[in-house]
Formats: sequence, structure tokens, C-alpha cells
Amino acid sequence: MLYFFYENIANQVFLSCLLITNGIVWLAARPYTHIGASGLIYGLVFFMIFLGLFKGTYKTIAISVFILIFYGSIFYGVVPSNGRVSWESHLAGACVGVVTAFWMSRKV
Repeated sequence: MLYFFYENIANQVFLSCLLITNGIVWLAARPYTHIGASGLIYGLVFFMIFLGLFKGTYKTIAISVFILIFYGSIFYGVVPSNGRVSWESHLAGACVGVVTAFWMSRKV
């Protein structure tokens, strides 16, 4: 959906969610094995949700509502519930997604 609706900024958003999230996890997470792309997924989903809130156009709000309906339970993965799951990656991705949405809402 990112590349379909926000083609002009999609590469910047994708790379910032990927690199900054993994950098935060590498620097600040507990010494544990962190495998997978969940931080990237959280970053992209939170970007899509919060861009609608920050931008406030009909298009961005509709996309945010659609994602909240289908992926609204993603908010539960940000808080630690299982000690064996890398919740730090989830939290870092969510924070990066929100900050990126705020930053991009002023550019788009």
C-alpha cells in the first residue's frame, strides 16, 4: 500500500523504517537474538496510520481507517508480553513510523 498510494516518498519511508529501526535495536536492545522484519512492518504500519492523523486529508484518513480495521491489533505487539519475542524491535519500529509520518506529513 505504501508504494501504491505514496509512490513519491515510498523509498524514503521504507529505508528510514528499515535502517533507523534496526540501528536502534542494534544500539539499545537487550542482548538477545533479534531475527525478522517485524520492526520494519511495525514502522510501515504505524507510518500509514499516523500519516492520516497528521496530514488530515480524506485520502490519508481513509487509508488509516482501512489499516486500523485490518491491522488494529498490531498495537498489542508494542508492549512486552512474551520474554522470547523481540518487542524492542516492535517498539522501535512503531516510534520510527510515527516520527517518519510526522516528518513526511510536512513534506507531502
